[in-house]
Amino acid sequence: MTTIAEVRAGLVVAINTGLGGTPWYAAAYVGEQVNPPEIKVSLPAFDPRFVFGEAKKSVTFRVSAYATRAGGDASEILLDALCEPTGTTGSRIGAVQTSTNWAITVDFAQVTQVGEIGVTTYGTNDVAEYFFRPFDVEVVW
Repeated sequence: MTTIAEVRAGLVVAINTGLGGTPWYAAAYVGEQVNPPEIKVSLPAFDPRFVFGEAKKSVTFRVSAYATRAGGDASEILLDALCEPTGTTGSRIGAVQTSTNWAITVDFAQVTQVGEIGVTTYGTNDVAEYFFRPFDVEVVW
C-alpha cells in the first residue's frame, strides 16, 4: 500500500519533471532553510475519518513556492507563471495534473486552491524575507 511519504515524494517528482528547464525545484520536506526559487511540500492538518475512507485515500498537500523578495517584479512573474492552468514553461498546475510526470501510480492529482502572493520569513534563524504563494493539491490513490 502506498504511504503518504511515498505520495509526497511522488508529488515532488511530478513538480520537478513538469517544471524541468525552469529555475524552480521542489523539496519533499519543509527543512530548515529555503533556497529560492524553491517549492516546499507540507502536509497540513486533516481529519483522518474522511481521508482514509473505503478503498481510496485522499490527502490535500500544501505546496508553497518561495521566490526572492529582492527579485521584485521578476519574482512575482515567476510565481504568477506557476498559476497558469497548462504549459511546459512554469505551470505547476500543469506539472501536478499531468499523470506522466508522476513516478508512482495515483488515481489523480488536482490543484484545488491557489493562494495569493504574500511576504514571509522562513524558519527561526532566517531574517531574509521571501515572496511566497501557496497551492493546495489533492491527491487520490
